[in-house]
Amino acid sequence: MIKKVNLHIIFLQIILLPIILFCSTTTVFAQTDYSSLFLPANLKKNANAVKRYQNTILEIKSNSYATLKTTYAITILNNLGANYASLEERYDKLYKIKNVDGYLYDAFGKKIKTLKNRDINDISGNSSNFQDDERIKVHNFNYATYPYTVEYSIESELNGIFYLPTFMPLNYYNVALQQASFTVIYPKNYGLRYKPLNLTAQPTIITLKDNLQLTWTLANIEALNKEWNAEAFQNIAPAVHIAPTDFEIQSYKGNMATWKAFGNFIYELNKNRDILPDNIKQTVLNLTQNLPTIKDKTFALYNYLQQNTRYISKQLGIGGWQTYDATSVALKGFGDCKALSNYMVSLLKMANIKAHYTLINAGEKPQFFMADFPSNQFNHIIVCVPNNADTIWLECTSQNIAPAYLGSFTANRYALLIDNTGGTLTRTPIYTPKQNSQIRKIEAVLNTDGLLNATVTTIYSGEQQDDLQQAIKSSTPTELLTNINQKLNISSYEITNLSYKEFKTAIPAITEQLNITINNFASITGKRLYFTPNIYNKTNLKLLTNEPRIGNLNNIFGYTDVDSVIITIPSNYTLETTLLPKTFTNLFGSYTTTITHIGNKLIYVRSITINAGIFSKAVYVTIANWYQDIYKADRQMVTFIKQE
Repeated sequence: MIKKVNLHIIFLQIILLPIILFCSTTTVFAQTDYSSLFLPANLKKNANAVKRYQNTILEIKSNSYATLKTTYAITILNNLGANYASLEERYDKLYKIKNVDGYLYDAFGKKIKTLKNRDINDISGNSSNFQDDERIKVHNFNYATYPYTVEYSIESELNGIFYLPTFMPLNYYNVALQQASFTVIYPKNYGLRYKPLNLTAQPTIITLKDNLQLTWTLANIEALNKEWNAEAFQNIAPAVHIAPTDFEIQSYKGNMATWKAFGNFIYELNKNRDILPDNIKQTVLNLTQNLPTIKDKTFALYNYLQQNTRYISKQLGIGGWQTYDATSVALKGFGDCKALSNYMVSLLKMANIKAHYTLINAGEKPQFFMADFPSNQFNHIIVCVPNNADTIWLECTSQNIAPAYLGSFTANRYALLIDNTGGTLTRTPIYTPKQNSQIRKIEAVLNTDGLLNATVTTIYSGEQQDDLQQAIKSSTPTELLTNINQKLNISSYEITNLSYKEFKTAIPAITEQLNITINNFASITGKRLYFTPNIYNKTNLKLLTNEPRIGNLNNIFGYTDVDSVIITIPSNYTLETTLLPKTFTNLFGSYTTTITHIGNKLIYVRSITINAGIFSKAVYVTIANWYQDIYKADRQMVTFIKQE
């Protein structure tokens, strides 16, 4: 006798079998059908492109060898997403590309072109001051009938493992993800470490005969708009970071389970490369023997380094991490960041000054960094000289930067100090809003035709002088004038004089002096003159509040601007406007203006301080309204009336 429950089960199987088969077919079909007609509406929202899928398989064979295969397809929805259709794969002697396949599909998912090897451009990855073995395979189908889909498959191998690839299928704003998977296969005795970010799903773990297999999957991730002062994309995008414990690269073995162990590998890799020629030893003694302090001696040797060396990058194989020896730099007069920093440490050692060869992740702003996940996260070398509370940091690749100053390229981020005990993680200095200042004084004369003649003196300090300092050293006078023109928020003017003076102090500064004539500065209507006393420094920022803020605000740059303006008014005009001071303050910063009228002079002072830090998205509307108040205050006008 058959129980009713079994009849129910049989009935359900009969009914559900076609559905199950249909769903299974749909799942497989979704990976190969690139029709754009059935893309889910939520994935097209805010998207210029949709990554249909990405499958990445990393197979680690040993501490020094692995294979990698990544296949992905991305649908380009419009011209703003066209740059995501390009293939750019970098490789060198440690990371080799074995094969590349590619296909182009039209809006209906029909294959219309297949990549041929002759279509791939293989170009050098070197810039003009680099010598390395990096090359780039580049390809683009150059198709512009939207929407369309490109698919690429790249097979590569790692010959030496100092880092392992990060799984981060979404790398851009305004790109959505339909599905992705990441599989890592590795020997059971291999010390794989991993750190998922913005990912709640746990990996599927399968035990094989000699290996373990981990697989992460993602699906249905909507595109994000880039928000004002957004956090680094790596902080918000789903990703899996992986790293070895023990590793081997070109017969050099190491361990990175801790920062101490990682630093020990770097130390051993570069040990005994600090020997100086006898003449350089004597030069060090001559430069330092009569100087009283560590700071004085360090500055003297740093000045010597800047005057006698220049930067050129050499990164060939292990040379990307192993420095040229100090003798080579002394004889040749050039080196990369590793070689110049090692040379500086060697000079200091000769003067009996302890210094650290220091790894850092450099860039125009503080970079994404996982302090709790020891791994290769560095791209640059600097030098740290302990000096009690007055630690001295040295950027050895620049012939112009002030001693002990890092600037925005390496300030306010993690760094790994290296010595014979291993590595120690620390942070580089943060420059305060007061140190990153722009102090401007304008003395001007206004005539009855509305023309203004002004003398403008501006002192830029800290990170506010960084770009200008580079421009002064690398630009012609005409280019410097063009740079000024791009910054001025004035419609019709003529600059009649421009000069600069640098001060290489602890917080370096540059004084800029210019004379400027501004046409139609004041509007004239009958007996009245109208003008805005804020000549130079008006905010143009307008923040929208009609959509909710998604992420927190990350303001990486704190600064202070002060503008003092004195305008001499024609003697037969008197002030008609009521002058009101403005003050707006919140946790993001403070803003004040004052306007006074004494005799025939109008005195306007504007001061704004912006604080650095991460601010909750809950305060975004407050900050947006604050900027709106500043926008209006910056354009406050005054009126003078002519006396008959």
